[in-house]
Amino acid sequence: MGDNLITEFPQKFGILQGPNRRLLLLLFIITLIFYTVTTKRIHKQIGGGDEPHYLIIAHSLLYDGDVNLMNNYQEKEFVHLFPPHYGSRYGYSAHSIGLPLLIAPFYYLNGRLGALFAMNIMAALYGISIYLLIYQIFREQITALLAWVIISFSLPLLLIAFHVYPDLVAGIITAYALRKIYHQPEGRSYKRPWLGLLVAFYPWLHFKYLVLTIIFSALFLYLNYRYRKPLLPFFFPIVLSLSLLTLFYYYLYGNPFYERSAQAFSSILVGFPGQLLDQQFGLFIYSPVYIFLPIGIALMLKTRKRELFWLGLIFLSLYLPNSAYRQWYGGWSPAGRFLLPLMPVLLILLAYAFSTLKALSFRKVFLLLVFIGIINGQLLIKYPYLIYHHTPQMGGPFIDFFGKGELLKKFGLEDYFPCFTIITAETFRWVIFWGLLIIFINLFYYRFYYHDTAGKKRGFVIRYAGLSIIVLAIIWPLAGMVYGKKPEISRIIYEAEDLKDQPGQVVPDDKASGKKARYLAPFLGKDLRLHFGPYKELPKDKYEARFFLRTLPQTPPDLPVATLEITANLGKSILIKKELTGVQLAHTDHYSAIPLNFRAFPGLADFEFFIHFAGNSELWIDRVEIIPLKKRKITRLGYEGEELLSITGLQIADARAWNGKARYAQVNRDKRGIMVYGPYESLPNGIYEVEFWLRCQPIHPGQPDKKVAIIDVAANVGRNILVKKALVSKDFLASQDYQKFPLIFEVSDETSDLEFRVHFLAQGDLWADRITLKPLPLIAPKD
Repeated sequence: MGDNLITEFPQKFGILQGPNRRLLLLLFIITLIFYTVTTKRIHKQIGGGDEPHYLIIAHSLLYDGDVNLMNNYQEKEFVHLFPPHYGSRYGYSAHSIGLPLLIAPFYYLNGRLGALFAMNIMAALYGISIYLLIYQIFREQITALLAWVIISFSLPLLLIAFHVYPDLVAGIITAYALRKIYHQPEGRSYKRPWLGLLVAFYPWLHFKYLVLTIIFSALFLYLNYRYRKPLLPFFFPIVLSLSLLTLFYYYLYGNPFYERSAQAFSSILVGFPGQLLDQQFGLFIYSPVYIFLPIGIALMLKTRKRELFWLGLIFLSLYLPNSAYRQWYGGWSPAGRFLLPLMPVLLILLAYAFSTLKALSFRKVFLLLVFIGIINGQLLIKYPYLIYHHTPQMGGPFIDFFGKGELLKKFGLEDYFPCFTIITAETFRWVIFWGLLIIFINLFYYRFYYHDTAGKKRGFVIRYAGLSIIVLAIIWPLAGMVYGKKPEISRIIYEAEDLKDQPGQVVPDDKASGKKARYLAPFLGKDLRLHFGPYKELPKDKYEARFFLRTLPQTPPDLPVATLEITANLGKSILIKKELTGVQLAHTDHYSAIPLNFRAFPGLADFEFFIHFAGNSELWIDRVEIIPLKKRKITRLGYEGEELLSITGLQIADARAWNGKARYAQVNRDKRGIMVYGPYESLPNGIYEVEFWLRCQPIHPGQPDKKVAIIDVAANVGRNILVKKALVSKDFLASQDYQKFPLIFEVSDETSDLEFRVHFLAQGDLWADRITLKPLPLIAPKD
């Protein structure tokens, strides 16, 4: 019975005979069941990024009948989708409508889970499309099935199957278009209007895919014009679709082009190799079988140059812009998302290598790398937090979105692969190392198993190894010399009047530095957000951001006016946030410089500076300045005890205090604890003296050595105590006047978030007036 099953099952489904409906259905069901079961298990642990925006557009289409999201955000309908407020000032999303249209019926049936099921279906169809494409080109069942396994069970498709992103749909169109246009058997007709409709749908998924519409249109024209075949059935849907799309954009944004016009770009020299080699986001890391792409390219150069030209044109038309984009890694998404529309091209090249090189040793290595890619995918499914490079042990809002790859960390390999999100000397050293190794592997198999070159393999290996050692010996120290010094930032200024597509209006203002300011009035609405930046890169250092704002002098002191916020890693890491009320701004009709201190360190990138307008009072915004703290001149700082944070004690009126107010802790009323702490200040490196102005009435005056209070200076959010002193009864005079208690401490590169703390020990009533700070001159040591 077992033997019959083994022999009858492949025959029944045609597994060894080539494509047929039973086999295609079997492959589709296998992948769909796997994707669906996995989605059901991990869907609550994944998501974010652009995904919620597509979901809320689908929600608005279904329940509002429009794509204006203003009411959806105001009514908090997005809470279960957890997106930030990201759209245009008109209330229309900056994300395209194509994918929401496709997932809307599924979203109607079961919300986000229904939309994910739609993506499961499309991912399974993507695998089928790849199988059909590869079989049609090579007519080899084993090669086509292997391509299906690679695309279906390894990155990037494996994880995108559990997310809502348009790249997956674009990949299906690419596979279908290549199959129907590029490798259509001669003498067989096909439905050109249907193909034209699919190619025309590209820019509805994302405006950047317009380039693929253009390339496939050119390819269709090239293949059919010389045969005098009718072109109108193919091109009419494309022209009609593009016309409707421009009208749609004009209706939404007032211009016929894409709303997200201000894209951030970086060096293409970072994104181009980074999409393949980066230890967090590189395709070769998660699916190493793709290192054999050079063999496929070399084989096509020899036998199919014209085909390689068109494939290369399709690939580079999207890969190059993605490489130049600031978020070349795909943003908050699984690795390789931007490559998904181009995977049919890469799998054709891989299939050429596998189909042509039939040597057993090559195929063993090939299959081993396929297996490693599948295992990597399963590890990411088992530990979903690794998908976004978040470690549960971190805690707090910080996500390790940039730097070391979490998957490699599990194996202790993170120090041996390049990182392109934080460029260092190590990046280029390991790029050269792995680049040489990949070239060697491809040359070795291409030379000895395709050409059957005579000669000793050992000699080739020794010569190549020697040359590689010489190259590495030159590159290793040279990289340290070139990237050892980091550029310094002196001052960055963002003028509010220069911001584009922001709420409010630019008005003349003689009090502003540039005689212009951005003005916001309460009638504009509440919780409006101004965005400064965007995505600024800062070298490792401590910084102060100064927000220059003013409001009406008669604004009530307790009325919320605005909230300041500094974030990193595309808003995923909130570094500092501060709410402003009238008491901080309404004391003058001039601009107030509100400082926020933060620190840039490895793992943080894409810094942004926000002002959230509360909508309660008029607000004028002049500018935002960012300066390194080491360039900041500190003369003297003062902090009022009653304005700092407190766990115990109350604010009271006190005629003896500097400004008539103090923080007071009473023995019979308040518990032991920290009665003053903060302000989480960051200072330039140096030596400082802090003075605590306190007075105390001990309950045991007959015990002069009885501890009544402790003062200290803490750093790094309380993790490090820089200096500490216990105060006893005899330290306080009987006059009950405030006395100063100085402490001297040093600030270094590792010091940030300083706190000046007063601990109440419940051994005497304690008053805290103010805390003053001043730098001390450095004294050169004597010879």
